Amino acid sequence: MEDPDLMMHDVPPDQFITAGRAWLMTTKEGMDPNTFGYSPDAPERGWWCLRHDLIRDLASLNKFEAESSDIWGLMDKDESDVSPTDRELLDEAATLTASPDENFEPIQAFYSRQLDFRVPQSIKLYNYVNETMRTDDVSIELGLSGK
Repeated sequence: MEDPDLMMHDVPPDQFITAGRAWLMTTKEGMDPNTFGYSPDAPERGWWCLRHDLIRDLASLNKFEAESSDIWGLMDKDESDVSPTDRELLDEAATLTASPDENFEPIQAFYSRQLDFRVPQSIKLYNYVNETMRTDDVSIELGLSGK
């Protein structure tokens, strides 16, 4: 028997907070960034988690479906190394992705010009089970096969 709380597929906007909206709630509305993460009891919470999910959401809106273990670009920085310029770009990405239907073309333009947000040919993947990192070529997923 399926648990209805775990099997929601068409989640209404008022019941799901996207990474862009969560980022804006923390930066513009003063919500604690540690409110957001992978689960209430997990240590995977806060600014770095929001940053990673925001970048993955942006990639998804540009036809790359990332997994929670995928890391590239600005995700690969320690939180202490994220600059004020990086934060301004994250603010812009959050504003755009918070309303993707209204901002589809600007989202594509932002993604195409921001290398730290765009998925490169190879990305890092973190294995949660054995806590190791490996690099994976995603050329085919990006439509770059044969180059």
